[in-house]
Amino acid sequence: MTTRPCTQVASIHYLENSCDYFERIRHLDFPILLDSNAHASNGRFDITAAQPAALLSSVAMEGLKHTTGNENIDFFDLSQVDSSHSFELINTAIDRFTTKDSCHEHSPFVSGAIGVFSYDFGMPLNQLPAPEQSDWPSIIIGIYQWAIVQDHQQRLAWLIADPKYDYSKFDRLLRSLETDMSKPAFSPLILTSEWQLNGNKEDYEKAFSRSKAFINAGDCYQINVAQQFTASYQGDTWQAYKQLRTVSPTPFAVYFELPQSTLVSLSPERFIQVNQTAVKTQPIKGTRKRVNNALEDAKLMAELSGSEKDRAENLMIVDLMRNDIGKCCELGSVNVPSLFQIETHPNVHHMVSTVKGDLKESSPHQSLRLLRKTLPGGSVTGAPKRRSMEIIDQLENFSRSIYCGSVAYINNSGDMDSNILIRSLLFSQQDEHSSGQVNCWGGGGIVADSELEAEYQESLHKINNLLTALASNPKAKEY
Repeated sequence: MTTRPCTQVASIHYLENSCDYFERIRHLDFPILLDSNAHASNGRFDITAAQPAALLSSVAMEGLKHTTGNENIDFFDLSQVDSSHSFELINTAIDRFTTKDSCHEHSPFVSGAIGVFSYDFGMPLNQLPAPEQSDWPSIIIGIYQWAIVQDHQQRLAWLIADPKYDYSKFDRLLRSLETDMSKPAFSPLILTSEWQLNGNKEDYEKAFSRSKAFINAGDCYQINVAQQFTASYQGDTWQAYKQLRTVSPTPFAVYFELPQSTLVSLSPERFIQVNQTAVKTQPIKGTRKRVNNALEDAKLMAELSGSEKDRAENLMIVDLMRNDIGKCCELGSVNVPSLFQIETHPNVHHMVSTVKGDLKESSPHQSLRLLRKTLPGGSVTGAPKRRSMEIIDQLENFSRSIYCGSVAYINNSGDMDSNILIRSLLFSQQDEHSSGQVNCWGGGGIVADSELEAEYQESLHKINNLLTALASNPKAKEY
């Protein structure tokens, strides 16, 4: 009788802020923090990882050189691989570098895949031509063999590693986490230009009018139209993330650092979660701004809750997501236990619904198949999905890149969680001494009875707190 290798587990000191642990491993290759934020509604688990055993990317390894060197990382070049086939390669890599069903009873992640599926990556999955490759990979997935996991509900934390991870490395890593390290000095991030909108209000009005024309012609029921903001910056992106997470605490935040670019997301929206065979997706559709006056704020929340337009808009996406997850779920298992619930965030109120279903079995293959059938999320495209994406490609004069894509983890058991990359920023910089560029996006769904000014303002309300927080001038204008 053979003895199965055991998951390596060490209890570590619980910290309310996982940023402290991240700073201790940030010097390692491809560090990532999935931050549920102890102060965010629905926040529970934080997952921190670095130094993947393997990396699958649509950008060649030469374009991803890290200051510490990455000669020990197995690299899989996806630049010439069909989007659908990429999921098979991810599944193969999980199987190769992790131990099936190695687990920890209280943690959602031990080892497996963590990475980014951009909106651009999702276009060929919907039979649309892929945009030209940008500096940020259209897909980048690390196969991580260890993680720091914090449970804010139980106020517990662990260092957890796959049986395939070297035991001596685990011990060294544990010692480094337990050492009271002096915090490194980071240069603050400042914007060196004002935010520039990619176009103007007249351009948005044209896109809005064309969207309404497509809808009235019967092409779509709903089309999600976005705007892009760009600014120059200098300084450390990690400092920017720490600032933004205090301004906008959200349960699906992400910090993912590549050598010359960084993804920062303060997303409030779950895309798809898989827990054993149970599937859950929670699309957001319907928004009202927050105001300082408590009575007026409550009125705006009630207005959103009772809005027939917003309910209809939300229901369109619920139907789309029912159809999408139904492609993989057991027949008859898809249901909608919750419709039109109101979630409140620091800058906006959102209308959220929940769709559930059941997979036939729990495995990375099944979870990856589910992602392949559902990317990108319907709440950020419109309905029907393919036609709305086709129209978006005509209307927007920029590549969405990571915006409206998804960050996901897929555990070796098949458990998965993922976000929708809204309220997200992409920082690009050649080196720490040069000026970089940051992009941020805001958008919203347009339906037959949408009004121009209301939709325009909604797209700005969603990201105004992020833009203003990063503005170098404290008196920067409100966008």
